[in-house]
Amino acid sequence: MVPVVAVTAVSAMPAAGQTYPSKPVRVVVPYGAGGSVDTLARLLGQQISEAWRQQIIVDARPGAGGLIGTDIVAKSSPDGYVVMMAVAASTMAISVYTKVPYDLLKDFTALGLVGYTPHITVVHPSLPVRTLQ
Repeated sequence: MVPVVAVTAVSAMPAAGQTYPSKPVRVVVPYGAGGSVDTLARLLGQQISEAWRQQIIVDARPGAGGLIGTDIVAKSSPDGYVVMMAVAASTMAISVYTKVPYDLLKDFTALGLVGYTPHITVVHPSLPVRTLQ
C-alpha cells in the first residue's frame, strides 16, 4: 500500500485576522488526469469545497515522474493556497535525478494522510511462479 498525503510549501500560514480560506485553493496533482491520485483529489476537493464554502481547483500537472507538478508547488507562495496531493513516488525524484529544483524536506510539510493505494504484483498464469521469492 502506498500512502497518499496532501502537502504544501513550508510556512503555509494564512495572514493574521483572515478566515482561511478566503479565496480558492489550488490542489496540484503531479500525475496524469484521471489517475488514482487525481480522482482522489477531485473527490476530496468536492467535499472540502462544500464544507469550506470555497472553491477547490484540482490542477493535474504531470511530467518527469511528478517533478514538474512538485516544482510548481515548491515555487508557489507559502500561504496555504497551493497544496499538492503526493504519493510515495513523489519522494523518489531526489534519487532518480541528478538535479532537483527543490529540497523535499525543507520546502514541504505534510498536512495529513488521506488514503492508501494498494499495489499488487501479477504474472501471466502460464509462468510457473506463485511467490515473489
